[in-house]
Amino acid sequence: MDRVNKAVKLYSEGLSCSQAVLSVFADKFNLDEKTMMKISGGFGGGVGASGLICGALSGAVMVIGLKYGAAAPEDQDAKQKTREEVRGFIKKFNDEFGAIDCRRLIGFDMSKPAEFEYVHNNNITKQICPKFVEFAVRELEKII
Repeated sequence: MDRVNKAVKLYSEGLSCSQAVLSVFADKFNLDEKTMMKISGGFGGGVGASGLICGALSGAVMVIGLKYGAAAPEDQDAKQKTREEVRGFIKKFNDEFGAIDCRRLIGFDMSKPAEFEYVHNNNITKQICPKFVEFAVRELEKII
């Protein structure tokens, strides 16, 4: 199964969008999927279901960091490369979907308990968010 299909499947099985995106790249970095899932577990729903930056996008930023990120304070080239890649990715995501935050992407404010409950009781994210997961993984494959 390719990464895109695997990520969408993991999302449909109950992982958050950030977990689905990050975990399918575990093999690229010699990390295990469960660790990747745990690291990214708090980013779904726009970071802790706050409605902020999309979890699929957050997962993508983590993958970019794993690929290009600095491992030492003095590694300015890696810091610059990471910033460039993240900014480019955010632009592509925003150009594709018209927003980068969950509130606007799904049309509900997940930070409000009533809206969070409505979204989950009516599978709103399961209908809308797979395209964000798919896009993130597909675009990451071009740069990783």
